[in-house]
Amino acid sequence: MIKRISPCPIIDATIQVNCKFTVDQDVVVGLIYSLLENKLGKKPLQLEKLPILNLPEDIRRNDPDLKGKPWYKINCGEYYILIGLFGIAFGVNGAYTGWESYKRFASEVFGTFRDNLIKGVSAINLKYLDFFPDVNIFEKIKCEIKINNNQITSIPTIFRTELPIDKYIKVLQITNGAHVKNENLKIDNDGSLIEINLHTKNVSIDTFDRIIEEAHAIQKESFFELLTDNFLDSFEVEEYE
Repeated sequence: MIKRISPCPIIDATIQVNCKFTVDQDVVVGLIYSLLENKLGKKPLQLEKLPILNLPEDIRRNDPDLKGKPWYKINCGEYYILIGLFGIAFGVNGAYTGWESYKRFASEVFGTFRDNLIKGVSAINLKYLDFFPDVNIFEKIKCEIKINNNQITSIPTIFRTELPIDKYIKVLQITNGAHVKNENLKIDNDGSLIEINLHTKNVSIDTFDRIIEEAHAIQKESFFELLTDNFLDSFEVEEYE
């Protein structure tokens, strides 16, 4: 089974936890920042107010299209935390360094919040976004889109589907003809994107670690089974021992 490929195509990873806090949204960011200072010790923290805060509070709280948007971002070195009405999310700053490190950060910080700040969890979503510069991904995957037996690989093309897998919903979106600009990753290219989301509402406040581990395993298997052998051969492949 494949462990990783190099160069790593991952440009974004997010674990979102829809949850209820024990305090109001107005004070939750201050408490989270304080808990992070105690938990992470000397690791530098940076609090960002996101553009949504420029809107009136009544709109932020009641507009259905805005309820899922984060209000604050706290940078914690190679990772960050988003905070909003939906709850919290854990993301990656810069280059992705691997699941074990990412999982450890999310698990330890969530455990601190669970013990001090969270009273219930309603859903968990894990998302990975992979970018392939100068590649038409529909020519490199085991997925064909056809109209009247003619395969569609033209640029731009977007394919999206939702697939139930046990207690999860897997959302797969494949896009070619995308332009990605990311200064942290030194990317400014046209290419293709593969986005895989695993979402479940079959959760509790005590099942966070198990859920993200299961979701990551499904995501990883889904990603590698999508790529053709010839395309995988263009990467340096590392397999589990």
